[in-house]
Amino acid sequence: MTDKTQEKLEAKIARLEQYLVKLKAELEKTRLQGQHEAIDHIDQYLHEDDNLISDLEEFWEGLVSDMREFFDRRNKRS
Repeated sequence: MTDKTQEKLEAKIARLEQYLVKLKAELEKTRLQGQHEAIDHIDQYLHEDDNLISDLEEFWEGLVSDMREFFDRRNKRS
């Protein structure tokens, strides 16, 4: 192998190594972005879950109040 051929190969390897570093960085960025999106979805799900629980608590309180009134009126009639 001539010196010129070796230099060309070394230059090509250096370019490929730089490109590989760039691709690895891009992959890491994509991976982190995916994790952040997953965390956002979890936060959104938990927020929706909190809202559902809150709605259920309000419904239950209203139901209990209505049932007490119903039975109080019924007991007063008896």
